[in-house]
Order: sequence, then structure tokens, then C-alpha cells
Amino acid sequence: AFSPVEMIRYFHAVGFHAVDFDIETVPAMGDDWKRILTEMAEEAARCDVALEMGHLPFHSVLREDGTKDREAFHRNMLHCIEAAGYIGIKHAVIHPKGDHRDSRENYDKELTRNIEYMTPYVEQAEKYGVKLAFENMRSPLEAEGFHRNFSTADELIPLADHFGHGICWDFGHAHTTGLCQSEELRKIGSRLICL
Repeated sequence: AFSPVEMIRYFHAVGFHAVDFDIETVPAMGDDWKRILTEMAEEAARCDVALEMGHLPFHSVLREDGTKDREAFHRNMLHCIEAAGYIGIKHAVIHPKGDHRDSRENYDKELTRNIEYMTPYVEQAEKYGVKLAFENMRSPLEAEGFHRNFSTADELIPLADHFGHGICWDFGHAHTTGLCQSEELRKIGSRLICL
């Protein structure tokens, strides 16, 4: 496995000028996270590799019995947003919450639920100078009549606009959902802050 510094050196050596840093790895760094991230940021500056965006956690934290530990996940999210700000990441990608088999009929309820869910993360992001980018979700069961909320531009825009933050467009997610990418991107317009 590569250390964060080695990762920067590798990406620089093969010609990358920017990286999408997996911010989800920060909690595993333990109490040493500031030192590790400082070294990585210094190496990125030396190599002229931008750390402009990163992805926040989306994998569940599981207890020993296999159940989801929502409090640990919440703590990790707040910690990762702080870490993003610490090393100057400008845009942090975050997944809206939604069941894989949501229906379009319950969108208003899901929007309200997401506004409540996202509020502490938006507050943390603003505290540390990070702009959140709400990512379009994958809805591969569309052809079978199942729709996952927050997979289209029309569903993401009210969430982004509510907080005054932006949108991350995942082309793979949109492709498996069966969307016309150009139409969706036109709707998003200036809200688009990363891909």
C-alpha cells in the first residue's frame, strides 16, 4: 500500500496535476492524521499537484455484531470535513441519503430528510472553508420501475440550492440510470463544481 506522500509522488511521476483525495481514509490515520496530511500537502505543493477535491465517507461503519454504527459514521464525517479544510481541499463530495428503491412520489419527504441530515455537515464545511458537492446517485433499477432519489439534476438542484453549495456529477452513475448527460449538465449549470 502507498503512503499518502508516496501516492502524490506516484501521481506526479505519471503526469497528473491534481488528485481526488479519498478523505475517507483519514480516520484510519489515528492521532497522527495532521502530521500525515501535512507531509502529503507539502509533497503535493513540491510536485505541483493540486488537492482541490476529495470524497467524504459513504461506507457504513459497522460494529462487531455487523450492525451500522451511525454515531461513529457521523463522527468520521465531521472529522473528514475538518481534515479536508486542514489541507486546503476546496470541494468535498458527499452522497445524499436515499434508499435504492425510493419512489419519485416520496421525493419531498426525502428532500426534507436530507436537509436535516446534511445540516451539520454543511455547518462543519463552512467552518473549515470547504464547499460541499452533492453527488448524483446511481439508479440502475430505473428500467424495472424503481427510482432512487437524488439521481437526477432536478432532484439534486433543490438540495444544493438550499445550502448554497454545489453539485458533483458522476457520469457512471448517470449512465447506469439512463440519463442524457448533456441535458442534465445544462440543468445543473453553474452549480457544477466537480466531476
